[in-house]
Amino acid sequence: MPSVFWSSLALGTSSETAEYLAEHLGRVIDEVERDTGATVAGVLADNASNMDAAWKLLERTRPIFGGGCSAHMLNLLIQDICESDFFKAVQAKALVVTTYVRDHHAVLSQFMSTLAETHNGREHRRSLVVPVSTRWYSLHACFVRVLENKSVLKKLFMEPQFADLIRNSASSTAAKAKLAQVKTALRDDGFWRKLEQVVAFLDPVIEALRELESDNCPASRVYSRFRWLLNHPAYGTDDDQTELQAAIKGHIKYRWNYVHTDAVGLAFLLDPHTNLDDFVGPDEVATITQGCDFAQRSGLLERLGVTRSQFNGALYAFAGTKRRWSPETRRDFEGASPRDWWYSEHKNYPLAWEIARLVFAIPTSSAASERAWSIMDFIHSKKRNRLTVDKVDMLAYIYVNHHAISKDVTASGPTDWARLHSYPESDEALQREVMSY
Repeated sequence: MPSVFWSSLALGTSSETAEYLAEHLGRVIDEVERDTGATVAGVLADNASNMDAAWKLLERTRPIFGGGCSAHMLNLLIQDICESDFFKAVQAKALVVTTYVRDHHAVLSQFMSTLAETHNGREHRRSLVVPVSTRWYSLHACFVRVLENKSVLKKLFMEPQFADLIRNSASSTAAKAKLAQVKTALRDDGFWRKLEQVVAFLDPVIEALRELESDNCPASRVYSRFRWLLNHPAYGTDDDQTELQAAIKGHIKYRWNYVHTDAVGLAFLLDPHTNLDDFVGPDEVATITQGCDFAQRSGLLERLGVTRSQFNGALYAFAGTKRRWSPETRRDFEGASPRDWWYSEHKNYPLAWEIARLVFAIPTSSAASERAWSIMDFIHSKKRNRLTVDKVDMLAYIYVNHHAISKDVTASGPTDWARLHSYPESDEALQREVMSY
């Protein structure tokens, strides 16, 4: 589903209290439902305490699901993991190598030339990356690029043919000291072994992040991906794991507690592709109870003219039927999205459908909103700092929603401007473009 920008709110002197945020979120929900006829299924937010409290207030007063952005949580998980001394030591050495190359134009030019010779002109996909502040996934990109370019870096800094170039690049005392650090790191076999470990620890998180930040990822995948992370062999088992692996698993559990919302559990229950035996502990029973709680507080039971026990029975009946599906039955709907499957099968499970149509309309991440803010950053640049708030809002609306009226339709559909990342005046956007691979 393409991204749509509705509106933004300039807070001015107002305090960002939970009540204030809930009030204005509620106003936007009312506008969307009134003007489009659509039903707003949920609200996604970051982990700020006021936003957390705001969506919980909305849940108590409206028939919606609230929750946190799973992609944001995975970014914070990377931050948590990289706080350990083991990661900090590796990060310091990877950064000193990366920044030295990128800060010295002659060294960088030779590095890119050597890279092009080694990889047949595809050097842009392996260039060194400087991590971007608060974009914790960029640390992984930094580590990966240093590791991938191990042979090129050693050749550049160690081989006699480049000795004059490297020596001349360090013209000051500080630069000479940094060059010495670079050479020490490149010669250190222990650094390369630890760098491989760091990348191996972060790879599963990045894989999960890439899936969950997609606009078309069903909410059920949040449960599946975090369960996958908790059981990933990279982090050992309860019977066989290092102290570092145990700490990483503890961080995963902590972040999972935030995104393990009612909507995520219900989506996992109602997704035709999931295995209900993969529910952890008492989660299946708790999830069905949460579904009944939602039906009761939202007025769904009254609207449908059913009792709580009837609704409870319908959810258990669906779970029982799903468990009895044969492999042949499952193959019949292989490849269908949960939402499409429910549109085809909703008459067979009318009560469960009332929950499914909501939870499968909720995205797994607020990446579309983040892209909208990047677009605003591009629009409201130093060259256009006299633009009023209303004008910026209007231009962002045009940029993001351009695809809705675009006549330039390609084979993959109309252009969705909110999915484009390279805005020439945004340094951060350019950095992300370099990091994409």
